[in-house]
Amino acid sequence: MPPGSCVAKVTRGRATMGGMTTTLPLTDTPVLIVARPEGGYRVAGTRVSLESALAAYLRGPRTAAAIHEAFPAVDLPTAAALIAYYALHEELVDRYLAEESAAEERSRLEDRALHPQPTLDELRRRRASA
Repeated sequence: MPPGSCVAKVTRGRATMGGMTTTLPLTDTPVLIVARPEGGYRVAGTRVSLESALAAYLRGPRTAAAIHEAFPAVDLPTAAALIAYYALHEELVDRYLAEESAAEERSRLEDRALHPQPTLDELRRRRASA
């Protein structure tokens, strides 16, 4: 990494959110992801979540440029290092991403239960009575 880059050195980190249990390894070498206080992980020096950066990588051409194009705050060397981190810890990161996705789905379903959307018939009745 070039001097002055936005890389954070982290020796320990744990992010918990929505009951997730997977802890990603954060070492004393320059690490490009950091645990967020509110839970989850982000790319160091940015506000970009690990989930978002990896989604850009996994859904498109699997290149550092794909991450950088989706998130200009993540420079190409950082994106390349993030891909290397993913390659080294693919099984663990995939498990984390699956847990994150499941937590988001649970949250979406809970929100839907608390705030149900009207049915098409109900919307038509409302329109007719207006």
